[in-house]
Amino acid sequence: MNGKLPNMTIKSQVIKIVILGFTCLVASGCGQTSNEPFVEQKIPVQIQAGQPLTLHIDSLSGNGVQGVGLQVPSAIWGELSRNPRAITVRLTSGNDRDTRIDFVNPGADAFTYIQSTPNAYYLFEISGVRGASATFTITFPDAPAGVTNANIIVTFSAADGGP
Repeated sequence: MNGKLPNMTIKSQVIKIVILGFTCLVASGCGQTSNEPFVEQKIPVQIQAGQPLTLHIDSLSGNGVQGVGLQVPSAIWGELSRNPRAITVRLTSGNDRDTRIDFVNPGADAFTYIQSTPNAYYLFEISGVRGASATFTITFPDAPAGVTNANIIVTFSAADGGP
């Protein structure tokens, strides 16, 4: 052989390598290092039967509505959401009068950023001015006995566009 591959020029080899590299990059999430690219805050929590869960979000984006969801294994979500209308969310304090909770509809397919996060389920939307903080309670009346470890996730707003 004279150093050349049959039926393949260097130019066509380079093109194929570039196409293969681009395909791998797109298939892997465009180089994202996280499998949760739209999660702005992840708050570890422990859910206990009969106990309201009190949470504090440090800083809202101010760019519109942010989704709030619960990240738990699907079997646990099935228990927690047996009666989704019984799950309650209440804003207990906020450092800005424009902070509000809307569209409390646990399990709804309402917020695609939450749906793109593994084992995450929509709870409600929150909004307020940039940097505002909020404290709220969530009650899960169908929580299993004992302690359930989970994460509350707060997504970037659609206007933020993610990371």
